[in-house]
Amino acid sequence: MLVPYSATNKKIVMGLLSYIPEFKDFKRLQEEIEEIATNPSIKCWLFKESDSENFIGLIGGESTTDTIVIKYLSVSPSFRGENITFQMLEDLAKMEDKVLSGTIETSVILAKWNKHRVSEEPWKI
Repeated sequence: MLVPYSATNKKIVMGLLSYIPEFKDFKRLQEEIEEIATNPSIKCWLFKESDSENFIGLIGGESTTDTIVIKYLSVSPSFRGENITFQMLEDLAKMEDKVLSGTIETSVILAKWNKHRVSEEPWKI
């Protein structure tokens, strides 16, 4: 289940963003949090499984009229390898009526997800 960013979840977002190499530097991380909080075109969602209150993933990026460019994909280390990334992408695709595309860093993951979707449900693509 995806939950939109709010100031009350700022520290959780910071923690999950810090797993992304680009945001290892604390100053850079703070700048990105400020961008998320103030730029209306930057969207960020936290992910938790429906049977839990703990956030275990984060997805987000720049939203335009018809596209979301996925810039952030992060999963808590103890939940990696459980297809959480695919679940976040699937939930976002269902929630937002927009095309999901990726940056250079995230495009490989999006390509794998699209391939997975085609193999699972070829009639839905």
